[in-house]
Amino acid sequence: MEERIGVYVCECGPNIKDAIDLHEVVKFVQGLDNVVLTKAFGLLCAVDGQELIRKDIKEHNLTRVVIAACSPKEHENTFRQCLEKAGLNPFLLQIANIREQCTWVVKDKALATDKAKAIIHAAVRRVAHHEPLEVKEIECQPDALVVGAGIAGISAALTLAQKNRKVYLVEKLPCIGGKVARYEDVFPNLECASCILDPILDEVLHNEHIDILTLSEVQEVLGFYGNFLVKVNKKARFVDSETCIGCGACVETCPVKVTNEYNEGLDQRRAIYIPYAGALPNIAVIDKEHCLRWQGEACSACNEACPFGSIIYEETDQARQLRVGAIVLAPGFDLFDPAKAPQYGYGKIDSVYTSLEFERL
Repeated sequence: MEERIGVYVCECGPNIKDAIDLHEVVKFVQGLDNVVLTKAFGLLCAVDGQELIRKDIKEHNLTRVVIAACSPKEHENTFRQCLEKAGLNPFLLQIANIREQCTWVVKDKALATDKAKAIIHAAVRRVAHHEPLEVKEIECQPDALVVGAGIAGISAALTLAQKNRKVYLVEKLPCIGGKVARYEDVFPNLECASCILDPILDEVLHNEHIDILTLSEVQEVLGFYGNFLVKVNKKARFVDSETCIGCGACVETCPVKVTNEYNEGLDQRRAIYIPYAGALPNIAVIDKEHCLRWQGEACSACNEACPFGSIIYEETDQARQLRVGAIVLAPGFDLFDPAKAPQYGYGKIDSVYTSLEFERL
């Protein structure tokens, strides 16, 4: 069965009517395949314009409708509702934007007329291929995932949690706070960084709506807006988060010393360590890449020193699947690479430091 297409050209006051040869456009459209009705009208979005369309759909058995008017962002939903009230599937509609894309940008009337014809012709060809669609409601997950627990990530997590939404805060490092937590003072007022940050971190740690996943990284994201399935790999800490109080007894007995990346390589840390003073959560973590136990030696110094029996050598990585409706990416930033400015002698002159190295001195 051939489609019966109705085409309506909105005059939109002087916006369209005075900018093109309306009569010529209507005459052109009348000759297009499957077009059985063509009308120009003052304001199609007005009540009487919508009533005209509804009446024509029923009287002329229209199966498709083209509206040549303004941007679909303005009134596409208006005309969809109009079709639905007339008993026609609302998705059998095509908007031809001849205002923003034609009459407002083409000053020559003849050229604007030709362009309007082309836009409407394309809309007529396209609407013939439309298929009726059905509006469906799907379950939307209210939970959210925030990737990165620096100042931006924790701020986002708190904002979401204040709306009583469950938040999964994923951080690849053993602690939260990002780079700000490693600074003494912050710009522009040289305020105490920890004085500003610590109360916020404490609020995040004790918020019942926020599930903090440190030592964790996103492996895969499936789904779409409102329904994401996220696979997260949570690396083993090898220390019981429930019983460790961060006393540091285990750190003192560890025989291994390696470069301390949290102090920008300016000193050394142990294979079991708390990243820096004031790190939250205040829980030790074992670096198995440097721990003697994972090098084949029978070292258990940290376990023997721990007064709470918090060391769990047999702990393994955990794979978690999270269902969330929204994902916030707050991966942080990298500092400027001083190697790109060799004139300052970084790496050659001992007394030349980066800003973060200076903070960690």
